[in-house]
Amino acid sequence: MKAISKLWAVAKFGLQLCLALLLALAIWAGALQWAPARAALAGGSLLQTDTGWVQGWRLPGRNVFLGIPYAQAPVGDLRWAAPQPASHWQGTRLALLPKPMCAQPAVPRLRVPQSLAEDCLGLNIFQPANTTGKPLPVMVWIHGGGFVLGSGNFSLAGDLAQQGQVLVVSINYRLGVLGFLAHPSLGVEDGQAVGNYGLLDQQMAIDWVKRNAATFGGDANNITIFGQSAGGTSVCAQLMSPAMAGKFQAAILQSAVCSQNLMQSMPDALRLGEQLAQRLPCKQQGRAQLACLRSQPVEKLLPLLGQVGATSEVPLRPVYGSTVLPEAPDTAWRAGHVHRVPLLIGSTKDEGTLLVALGINQAQDRLAQPLNAAKLQAQDGQEAFTQGVTQYFGAAAVPSLQARYPLAQYGGKGSAALAAVLTDGLFACNAEGLRRAAAAQNLPVFAYEFAEAPAGGLIKDDASGVKLGAYHGAEFASLFYYPFYSLNTEQAQLAADLKSYWSSFARGHRPVAGRAGAAAWPAYTAAQPQVLSLQAKGSSPNHDFAARHQCDFWLGAAGKSSH
Repeated sequence: MKAISKLWAVAKFGLQLCLALLLALAIWAGALQWAPARAALAGGSLLQTDTGWVQGWRLPGRNVFLGIPYAQAPVGDLRWAAPQPASHWQGTRLALLPKPMCAQPAVPRLRVPQSLAEDCLGLNIFQPANTTGKPLPVMVWIHGGGFVLGSGNFSLAGDLAQQGQVLVVSINYRLGVLGFLAHPSLGVEDGQAVGNYGLLDQQMAIDWVKRNAATFGGDANNITIFGQSAGGTSVCAQLMSPAMAGKFQAAILQSAVCSQNLMQSMPDALRLGEQLAQRLPCKQQGRAQLACLRSQPVEKLLPLLGQVGATSEVPLRPVYGSTVLPEAPDTAWRAGHVHRVPLLIGSTKDEGTLLVALGINQAQDRLAQPLNAAKLQAQDGQEAFTQGVTQYFGAAAVPSLQARYPLAQYGGKGSAALAAVLTDGLFACNAEGLRRAAAAQNLPVFAYEFAEAPAGGLIKDDASGVKLGAYHGAEFASLFYYPFYSLNTEQAQLAADLKSYWSSFARGHRPVAGRAGAAAWPAYTAAQPQVLSLQAKGSSPNHDFAARHQCDFWLGAAGKSSH
């Protein structure tokens, strides 16, 4: 009995402590509604936005505000509708936790858990402390993930904000079926928004940032939007969207695909949307069908895209052919129908290795008995190359790509040859093509290739045997904080340089290193197409990027026929 009494006493004490903490939190939150208390706490982490007061975290060297809503929850009648501005709230909102990730499937190999959340349209703000008092350049980060995965919550930008003296904002936007589905029934209310709900979310977030930048010490007239992979493609889309005229002053595109390869026409998008909707019990027409689609639970919508992983074809993409994106990207860039702002455009040296490694891992995950290293190596030959090329470019492309990327040149490894094809065909030459198009329009352009391989990486428990090198997303370790990366001394210096280049580009629209001895970054022009190779052993400009990645092939008629 004494033992039971002691256990009860401990449990009661713990319960009382929890209740006391909750009461203290409630009192503290309530006190924030009292003006004198609000004034006493003000120090950069208690600020008034145009939708209400927010209380963030006061951390060493920075203030952080998490989960600020920029739009109403896109649920009910707002599912598959243009976003609506966030409602004004009373009192003070505790901006201490991020909004949930927007609804997406789980991809354990990329450390991405499943989310069923639709109330996800929030943004996170990283504000440097101890500033000079001058308005700070603003950088708005748009995450990647194939328009299906990801979240602005993954990119902790406090170091970039503090070291670069910039205001950094990361955003969530609708993904997958909820963000990019096009279907005839969705047009009965607003035919112009069809298929581009995620892009419209991004636009509303940028509008919120522009209205509230000064509150956080930012310069509303000096906003740079930047993103990687699908986030970089989103930046390209915003460069083409008439609604964004004057909304930002510079753009950074990291590993972006700014072409029809990652965007789709409205007719194609509508046909795909009808195919997907056939799997749902919504056979009505018009508004009745829209009501039925909106009534479907999220868990029934996510599986419509099938087996989703980073190696799958991007099933749903931004749609051109409406007021949001009037023209195909190639057409818009040739005609100069893009916003005239300075651009920083680049890719990583070994983009394709991540896709190949993920493909092998995901194939292993589907096997009852995964293959050992010896069996994996035995399969890493011509058949693996042929299957990969067929998946990404179609069977007709196999002969020409096999001749151009002979396995003998890659130690007989199909995975290495395929990685080179994907690096060049999907990313490197897309970046080069965009730089050429921008230079032809006399836009200021700066080019880079990130050539450093950080320790650790995006793939959890990688068993592929693929040498990743400077893979797709390798620059994350230099721009943001991720706990699964580790940098040596030289790589840490490269990370500091990268933050200086990115933040100085945001400040004065020219990337400049913040230390003596760091590489000067020349502009990219048609006459001098210089690309800065970013690496720990010493960054330097080079002129052979296009030749190394066979861009004349990929950007010519032969390459386009392989897409």
